Amino acid sequence: MKKIIIYDDDKDLLEVCSIILAARNFEVINKDNCNGILEDIDTHSPDVILMDNWIPDIGGVKAIQIVKGSPIHKGVPVILFTANNNIQELAQEAGADYALQKPFDIAELEQIVLNATQAN
Repeated sequence: MKKIIIYDDDKDLLEVCSIILAARNFEVINKDNCNGILEDIDTHSPDVILMDNWIPDIGGVKAIQIVKGSPIHKGVPVILFTANNNIQELAQEAGADYALQKPFDIAELEQIVLNATQAN
């Protein structure tokens, strides 16, 4: 079973994404902040990370930079998802592998997560 960690402080969105991805046979770990992100990755060994840009504490861009700057974890695919209009620039700045514009539909979410896990 593939694992995904979702970082978002929107509880409703976490619940919806969890239901959708669990139905696709993912083990879903939800986090409402990115404190200790490298420890989370060590603990859960995710196949993909879904990161909100506006996550509390350091924010999604900085959190992704930490992951991608880690020699051990840089290969974990990261999807930045946000309602920001400049999502492609943010994803590039962060070093994210994929970008998903909020709001998104279920098919978009499923496809980008499947693409990320297959590329890994």
